[in-house]
Amino acid sequence: SPGRSFWQLELPGETRRYVPRLLALARAIEDPELIGLQVPSLSSAPAFVIHDLDAQIDLSTLARLADLPIDEIFRFNPGLNRGATPPDGPHRLIVPTERSTAVSLAMRSYPKDGIRWTRYVVKSGDNLGSIAQRHNTSVAAIKSSNSLSGHLIRSGATLLIPTTRMNPGQVRQNPLLARRGGSYQVVAGDSLWTISRRYATSVNALVRANRLDPRRPLRVGQTLSVPGKSADRKIHYKVRSGDSLARIAARYGVKIRDIARWNRLNVADYLQPGQRLVLWVSIIGNFS
Repeated sequence: SPGRSFWQLELPGETRRYVPRLLALARAIEDPELIGLQVPSLSSAPAFVIHDLDAQIDLSTLARLADLPIDEIFRFNPGLNRGATPPDGPHRLIVPTERSTAVSLAMRSYPKDGIRWTRYVVKSGDNLGSIAQRHNTSVAAIKSSNSLSGHLIRSGATLLIPTTRMNPGQVRQNPLLARRGGSYQVVAGDSLWTISRRYATSVNALVRANRLDPRRPLRVGQTLSVPGKSADRKIHYKVRSGDSLARIAARYGVKIRDIARWNRLNVADYLQPGQRLVLWVSIIGNFS
C-alpha cells in the first residue's frame, strides 16, 4: 500500500530472507569498492569458433594437419560419432578459440579428394541402411545423391554412393560416445557382437541392459540402450582470462575443493591466465 516500504510488508519468512540478500548482492556488484570487494575481470571472448566447411572431411586427417588431438575434436563436437563429418551436412566443426587459426591453415592444405564417389549395383536382399553402413555413409546422403524419394530400391539398379577415403573397417568410433553409452538404432547386418565391439562393451551387458534373449536376432529399427564405461581421466587445463575455480568446476562437473586439493591451492586463490591445472574428469559426466 502507499507509504509502505519492503521492510514493512508482511511476507513469508523465506521471502524476507532471500530478497535482502539479493539486493545486497546487486549493490555489491554495482559498487564493489564500497565494501572492499575485488571482482576479477571477465573475458567476453568466445571459448570456441564454428568453422563452416565446404564438404565432408576425415577428422583424423584434419587432426594431423592441425596438430590437434582428435579427442579434443570429439569433445567439442559430441554429435560426430564416426571418423568423418556427416556426408550430407551440416558441414560445420566447432573448435576451441586458441586452435582456430591452426584449423584454418589445416583446411587450406586438406586434400581435395577426401571424399570419393562409388557406383554400386544393388543386390538381392540389399536395403539403403545396409548399403549406407557398408560404405560408411548415411541413408540421407544416398537418397540425395540418387534423387530417391523413398526407401525402395530395385535389385540390379545402380546407385552413386558418396564415401570417405578411409577404409570403413578403420573408421574410428567417437571414444567419448563409446565410454558414456547411449541409445543405438539397429540397422541391417547388426548383431549383438558387432554392436558390443563398436561401443567397447560386452554382449552380456547389452543383453542385461535391454532384457534380450541372445538367441533371437535383432530387428532392423530396434532401439537398444548401450551401457557405457565409467572412466576418470587426467587432463591438463590451461587457465584463461576470466577463469575461476568455480567456473572450471562447473564446466567439468567437479568440485571446487577437489581442484584445490589436486593442485595444492586455497579455494580463495585467484587464478592467473596461463596457469596450468591438473583435473581428474569423469568422461560420463562431462561429455553428455
